[in-house]
This record gives sequence, structure tokens and C-alpha cells, in this order.
Amino acid sequence: MAKKRRPSSASLASTTLASASASASASASASLASTTLSQRGRGRSLSEVEGKGKGQRPLLDAEFAHRLRDPFEQPYLGILRTNDPLLLERGHGSVQLYLDLLRDGKVFSSLQKRQYALVGKEWQVLPLGRDDARAVADAQTASGILQSFAFDKLCLELLQALVAGWAVAEIIWTHQDGRILPQRILNRAQRRFVFVQPDADTPAQLHLLTREYMLVGEVVPPKKFIVLDVNAQDYIPYGTVLGQQLFWPVF
Repeated sequence: MAKKRRPSSASLASTTLASASASASASASASLASTTLSQRGRGRSLSEVEGKGKGQRPLLDAEFAHRLRDPFEQPYLGILRTNDPLLLERGHGSVQLYLDLLRDGKVFSSLQKRQYALVGKEWQVLPLGRDDARAVADAQTASGILQSFAFDKLCLELLQALVAGWAVAEIIWTHQDGRILPQRILNRAQRRFVFVQPDADTPAQLHLLTREYMLVGEVVPPKKFIVLDVNAQDYIPYGTVLGQQLFWPVF
């Protein structure tokens, strides 16, 4: 009958040391991981945040998760670039990639059909109060202003935003009969403009690219431009376009 061999004292000591070493290594790794995770995101736990926020007023008149703090964005000089992956991969960020879709006969005819279906609808300016003589007069004045220039043409041009994501038009103001009125409104190419957010407390502003300022552009005058965007998401002023779905079937 075989006898069980008792482990020697050296073997027991070796096993004990190995176990202690593994335990110390696991403890050190856990401690390091805990320290690393606590350092990320300023290392504040939920209890610390809740405790610190008790009795404090909410953040007023300011964004906290604004785009300038987005670690996945790198706005240079505050310039907001499109985050459309198709434009970035195929169009170098230029919306002209989607405007070229209008060369396709089916795309052009379908878009034109939608545009004229909307523009063909009757419109009117209604006063806020039908019994208010001043409101009625203001509504008649506004209706006359819209009829004084090519309002339907403006709507057609702005509806180009359905494909491009956004459209820009410039208002040419004039002084007439003691009023400042729009004389005409001109469609402008999107490539001439860029949106810039200089700091966290300032919303994105439309800038005009010029020969002197090719990168950041110049701030446009107030009440001078009309910007129409379609389905702007995640504070991206360039909109979301039909061109994303139309590009692959066409090209």
C-alpha cells in the first residue's frame, strides 16, 4: 500500500510565497485599475456628484455638453465642420457632392415635383387678432411686402436644402415710404459660408468666406441672411440631407 508523502517545509514555504505574491499582484492591479478609472472623467463617483450638487442651483444660461468639449471633434479656430461621413469620405466636406445628384433626371424631377407641390399651395398672412385693427393692418402690410418680390422663387431656391441639407439667401434691403423693406432676395452658394462657434457661450454664427479671410471668414451683418436647414441634429447647423440615401443608388 502506497504511503502519502508529506510535503516538505521548503515546498510549503514556496507555495505560500507564490500564493502571497499572486494575491499581492492581483491587489495591486485592482488598485491601479481603480485609480486609473477614478482619474478618468475627473474621478468623481455618483455619490460624490450627488453630494456636491445638493442645495446648488442648476447651471443657468449656458451649455455644458457643447461641441467645443466634444473629444471626438477638433474644431480649429471654432470652425464647425460637417460630420457627414459621406461628405468627409467622398466630397472632402463639400456639399457639392449632393448637389451633383440633381444631374440625375429622376432625382431632379422628383425634387422638382415636391418643390412645386409646396410652392403651389395658397398662402396668406393672418393677424394675431381679427378684431384688432392694428394687427389687421400689419398683416396686410406683411402680405404686400411678400408679394412685392419673387417670394415663390425664393421658396423654390431655399427648398434646395432638401438635397444639400441647408440653403442660404441674402436680403437686399431698401428704404421706401418711410419703411425698410426687402427689395429682393438672392440665393447664395453654400460653399461660400461656414459656421463658427468662437466660444462655449456663443451660438454658432454664419461667416462669409472672402479672399481676405479664406479660413474663418467674416461675420455676416445681422438680419441680412436667411438660412434654412433640414433636420439639423446634435447642434450641427448643416442639417441632414436626402442626399445620403440618394447617393448610392445614383452613383
